[in-house]
Amino acid sequence: GFAFPYLIGNHINQASGLAWKEGQLDFTGAQMILTLKLVSVAMCYQDGACPDKSRLHPYGLSKMITTCPNILEYFSYLFAAGNLLSGPTFEAKDYFDYINRVGDWDEEHRPECRIPRPWMPGIYRFGKALCCGAVWIYFTGHGINVDLIESEYWRKDLSFAVRCLALWATIVVYRFKYYAVWCISESGMIFSGFGYRMRDEDGRPRWDRYISSHIRQVELNPSLADTPKHWNLCTGLWLRHCAFTIFYLVFIFF
Repeated sequence: GFAFPYLIGNHINQASGLAWKEGQLDFTGAQMILTLKLVSVAMCYQDGACPDKSRLHPYGLSKMITTCPNILEYFSYLFAAGNLLSGPTFEAKDYFDYINRVGDWDEEHRPECRIPRPWMPGIYRFGKALCCGAVWIYFTGHGINVDLIESEYWRKDLSFAVRCLALWATIVVYRFKYYAVWCISESGMIFSGFGYRMRDEDGRPRWDRYISSHIRQVELNPSLADTPKHWNLCTGLWLRHCAFTIFYLVFIFF
């Protein structure tokens, strides 16, 4: 009950990121990830304490926590350096299984859970981060940035068609900043083995357990309605299974 109001208050105080332009340190990005984790671990532990498991959604049943984590496990999950600053968020159940090498990481008893060498997929994902970062740096350095559409020049000196084109280009370039930091975080998860998701039907290892976006599907998707399914994936999953549940309960009781 305290995490969300505190987050909203800090967003208002930091003016939604404008503090960065003034040279101040804006910690609300990391606080958003921390809030997602706090709410998620609390709900998963509540699901684990539910006496009638038949009432749980299959997803909640698969992610529930039946024992209270110790203090080291708890803070290790909350402040995992690989994703605290930029995401993607992940479930506490998966993290505890990973550090204890059980469940999907039970290499001792389940040969299919043995993590393959992550070097090539990790380097590939990190290379993707460098490419996205280079795109963002190049175009923002040539004036395609948010300052352009906030300027008098954009509002008064450009035609309507050019303003629309500049607005579209600015938004596309702005997204590449997120792609860059997300891919760096994802590469860290891959290198650690946490991003491994078994093998596909052809026996090839999959490294997409926790990713934030499908870049090509976002940028080249012909359907605008379908695009949100490929952007900030883990946060969208959290919203469906945690936030909407909270809003539903508030609606029922109030």
